[in-house]
Amino acid sequence: MNRFPFYAFIAPIIFPALVFAGTSGKITGRVTDESTGKPLPGANIIIEGTTVGAAADANGYYFIINVPPGTYTLRASMMGYTPMIKTNVIVNVDLTTKVNFRLLPTVLEAAKPITVVATRPMVELDVTSGSARISSQEINELPSEEFHDILTKKAGITTGAGGEMHIRGGRSDEVVYMVDGVPVVNPFTHGIAAYVPNNLIQQMEVVSGTFNAEYGNAMSGVVNIVTKEGGNKLSGSVSAYTGDYLSNHTNIFWNIDDFNPFGISNFSPFDTRFNMKGISNLEGTLSGPIPFENLKDKFNFFLAGKLLKDEGWLWGIRKYLTSDVAGVILPLDSDTTAHGDNKFVPMNPNIERAINGKLRFKITPSIKLAWSHFWRKRNYKLYSHSYTYNPDALYNRYIRSRQDIITFTHAISANTFYNIGVSYSFYNYEYYLYKDPGDPRYYWDTRYYSGIRYNRGGCPHGWFRRNSSTIIGKFDITSQVNNTNLVKMGIEAKLHNLYYYYMWIEPASPYQPTHPLNWDEYQRNPHEASAYIQDKIEFKYMIINAGLRFDYFDPRAEVPVSDTDVRVISPGNLNPPPAKTRPATVKTKLSPRLGIAHPISDRGMIYFSYGHFFQMPTMGYLYENPEFEVRSQHNITTMGNADLRPQKTVIYEVGFKQQITDDIAFDLTAYYKDIRDLLTTQKTSANPPVDTDIYFKYINQDYGYVRGITFALKKKPTHYLSAALDYTYQIAEANNSYPTTVYASQSGNVNIKRPNQVVPLHWDQRHTVNATVTLSDPGKWGISLIGSYGSGRPYTPTDAGGVRIGDEYSARKPAQYNFDLRTHVDYRVGSYKYSLFVKVYNLFDRLNENYVYNDTGRAGYTHIYDRYGGGLVDPGYPLRPNYYSKPRSVRFGFTMSF
Repeated sequence: MNRFPFYAFIAPIIFPALVFAGTSGKITGRVTDESTGKPLPGANIIIEGTTVGAAADANGYYFIINVPPGTYTLRASMMGYTPMIKTNVIVNVDLTTKVNFRLLPTVLEAAKPITVVATRPMVELDVTSGSARISSQEINELPSEEFHDILTKKAGITTGAGGEMHIRGGRSDEVVYMVDGVPVVNPFTHGIAAYVPNNLIQQMEVVSGTFNAEYGNAMSGVVNIVTKEGGNKLSGSVSAYTGDYLSNHTNIFWNIDDFNPFGISNFSPFDTRFNMKGISNLEGTLSGPIPFENLKDKFNFFLAGKLLKDEGWLWGIRKYLTSDVAGVILPLDSDTTAHGDNKFVPMNPNIERAINGKLRFKITPSIKLAWSHFWRKRNYKLYSHSYTYNPDALYNRYIRSRQDIITFTHAISANTFYNIGVSYSFYNYEYYLYKDPGDPRYYWDTRYYSGIRYNRGGCPHGWFRRNSSTIIGKFDITSQVNNTNLVKMGIEAKLHNLYYYYMWIEPASPYQPTHPLNWDEYQRNPHEASAYIQDKIEFKYMIINAGLRFDYFDPRAEVPVSDTDVRVISPGNLNPPPAKTRPATVKTKLSPRLGIAHPISDRGMIYFSYGHFFQMPTMGYLYENPEFEVRSQHNITTMGNADLRPQKTVIYEVGFKQQITDDIAFDLTAYYKDIRDLLTTQKTSANPPVDTDIYFKYINQDYGYVRGITFALKKKPTHYLSAALDYTYQIAEANNSYPTTVYASQSGNVNIKRPNQVVPLHWDQRHTVNATVTLSDPGKWGISLIGSYGSGRPYTPTDAGGVRIGDEYSARKPAQYNFDLRTHVDYRVGSYKYSLFVKVYNLFDRLNENYVYNDTGRAGYTHIYDRYGGGLVDPGYPLRPNYYSKPRSVRFGFTMSF
């Protein structure tokens, strides 16, 4: 078939006619005569310490665009008037900061400037959708290790049982992550592909409502991160902490009472073994100008590095070895076939190393070149309850990622600038027990016991590797056309290279080496492109964000001609002919976006927004089972579908914001989401009408809706106190929670609901409350406490035999609450600043039940195992520590900065 010419579509990227997704803000205002109120045309406004500025027009208005987020000092001057300086001018991503000047006439040519501390209104009058912004100062104050810890405390954002983040009820993969204006998304999972530590973040914005047309391939939200740049002076910091988990629940969490707060004694960046108990973290930054006299005004840099070792809170006992293969099941306390040393072994350890940085070259005052680099290595394991007494059999898991972003920015004039950007990312994930598939230790097969007994030796035989690389090209332009219209246009292209390999290793025997028994392997190169135009129209009593986005996706793969044209492998035909296929079609979509804000005073506003949002399913679902093989009705498989359509969400939102006092404001928002074409699986027969050779293929069929109200109350820092309260009431329902729900249910011959029914989603949480209180004297001391409450998530009630006794997801798990604490003391010695801090997570050691048994609704007990009788269930097997949230952990550390 003839495809739309992809490269013809992206060709305009090389022509300057078409802003990077928000990495800057705007400063605007008016300069007038203090005594007469008349405008002062030609007055000069400069951002001190830079060459950036503007001149007032005939009506006294000025604007400065392309200002990176941060805190600035502005100076306004005009001949015959006393200059005025305004400090503490805060600029946020995608927003307008208004700074007016009223200058006093003077007869002195060198009058001393008047200095004023600017006060930013707590209500941003040009916001047209639900969002939250977090500065680097806020990140430093709060008890958090990763930026996700902070995001999940904001209104409209909840977490699932496994800790995954859900924005306004959407699936966890419906979020797009942006770093320095470029999407950093793993196409296999739609999670973030670059590791961004907290000490690298200058400002972070999460848009949970109807985001603008410049953002695409997301249905629930945008996380936009702008990283730090080096300044004019050399500065840096070193931070380290050590600690451990400290809990009274020793009957649930083994080895948790062996408190070791000084695990850092075994700390080495070159040691990747899990060889100490506890938590150790070392991180640092260094920034400033290049130390060469002729370059220091043109080059600056920011470097950040991190090393984390965490033995985890889930432990097993090495009673059995992977080489133990006795055939008789003996009681654990008297099994003479066990050859382990009975030592405690960590079962969810984690080691992470990361190096990140940014280099900026100011070629001329109007031309800037920047390079951002993100590198990460992670080694870890995931807990499996069945391996509690054979912990060495857990898969070793590895993540390797890197991201490079190069941006070229040229300010054509005071009101127009463009960006050219190129990004390359690589993300590799793999797991196996032994790296060499031919390792003779794969001889020992895993001994599973029907989910009622612990594993007693052997090892798993899976070997998996998946990686993706993505090249992104962008060309964008922003222009303040006049005092009213800020127009953005952009075009973007993405080229993906996806590789997937999985095999199951046939155990060796004394007569032959190990070899793959079966495997899946594919390489695909899908293409994406997009273009948008957007106008921010700012009147005195109305701000409008209107935009239109176009998305293009070419899967560049084949699909079966029909449901029966697949490759059926049976005992009588082990090598059937290949499946009959045809090319998958190109997908295109148009997405209109509209947001309107109406300031009702200088302290209050109402807004309304509406938009269409499309997102392709994660690409692993498009290309799964590349040979389209169906092995038999007794080995039911799933089958990818490269012809999947984009999933769609339509969002309606209305909000009201009001500043009550000089330091207190609130935000009340109501929203509704209509979700269509969600990914699910469909039971299909390769041999109709006979119900044999069954497989499940991915299709666009599910739908759902989310409706909710959020309330956010904030008190900015005054009189040592700052605080925030975020409340969400939300109902999130759909046909199915996950794309594989139908497959998991029907392949087990369990009846599920009909497609036209909706039920609560697995992460549906009706009430969520997050409160933050900070007491501090900046530069001296501070203490921050975050408290969280969430009502119970749903589960499906059954009897002890697993038979349903209620509707799907009709019962609720226990409610959850948690408190985290951070306290610090700061002092100076010469030019160095020191800070001693303590962090305590899960301060009250709360046992939050993330997973429960469906017959009791609790994590701690069940009647399901009673039906086995006769002592067939291993003692302690029903008590699963991974059903609970993390126990309390305590961390002590220090920071030195200059």
